[in-house]
Amino acid sequence: MEPKYFTLISFICLFLMSLYCFMDHVVTAQSEIGTLSFIIIGFCAFLGAWRTYDAATMPEVMGEVQKYVEIFADAFVLSFAAAEMWEKERVRMEVVVLQMLLPFTPIALYISNKDYKKTLEYVILGSLISLIAASILCGCVLGIAAAGIYAAGAFYVKDKVVIEAVPQSDLKNYVDCLFCLFLAYALDAA
Repeated sequence: MEPKYFTLISFICLFLMSLYCFMDHVVTAQSEIGTLSFIIIGFCAFLGAWRTYDAATMPEVMGEVQKYVEIFADAFVLSFAAAEMWEKERVRMEVVVLQMLLPFTPIALYISNKDYKKTLEYVILGSLISLIAASILCGCVLGIAAAGIYAAGAFYVKDKVVIEAVPQSDLKNYVDCLFCLFLAYALDAA
């Protein structure tokens, strides 16, 4: 089997996991903030599967959209999760709104063609700390685990893990599957 099919399978697994978590979150009538995380992850997985399966049929504009969506996902997924945890803790609405607006900084830098990567790392780190703090206040161990899984994927697997014949993107997709699952359970438990 060609390596691209293994990558395709990893994207399909991520899409199905995000779809499951989205449906679970919608059915249990949770806040819409966390639901946005699952929608963004699912859309990224769908575009990645499409590009992996047949890049020739993918319109050029969709390739550009995928680039933007991946940056958007890196900036917003964790921030939306932390915002919902803060909302469940019933903190002031300003904290929730600030948590949701924080990721616009690297997006604005990217749009203005400036170096956004360091700022994006700071936003991810800030959102991780925020998710952990909100999870501790809610008494939700699953939220802390979700933050740890996300950190492993964002800062370790994405850049440093090398396993023979396994692309980093495949490993990152499977780590994101775990993150989705833990996040869904954390948001339900909080």
